[in-house]
Amino acid sequence: DGEAIKIAVASNCVIIATANLGAAFSGAGKVDLAITNRMHAHARVEYMAAGALAQLCNKVTGASVDDCKAIASVCSAVNADLESSSSTMSSGLSTRAALAAASHAARGVDIEQAMRVALVDGFNNKDERELVSALAVSAKDSTK
Repeated sequence: DGEAIKIAVASNCVIIATANLGAAFSGAGKVDLAITNRMHAHARVEYMAAGALAQLCNKVTGASVDDCKAIASVCSAVNADLESSSSTMSSGLSTRAALAAASHAARGVDIEQAMRVALVDGFNNKDERELVSALAVSAKDSTK
């Protein structure tokens, strides 16, 4: 009927909304300004540094330190490219994707295969898959 709905909340209630905004997120369309204008604060969260990401992957999944370093190296390289003004990537690699790769590795999946299914194959563009695949091979080889 067009009437506003009022919801009683405690005086110290804080509502937090999260969203993956911007061109860095595949399939993300432009968000209506009416939504973003209603948020009283915006916080940009940067991608994790490679060392911190490797430690997190190791701690959460139990994958080997070397495997986690390889995964973090690939994610950091892709994300650094994405942040550059001459980026060739359509999206970055999330912490969630890194943890997925590490989980596969922790269960005994070969690290190159783990990175392929969790990091490489998520890209729709063939050139991007080839680039990330080459990064994965290089990262794997550098941790031997």
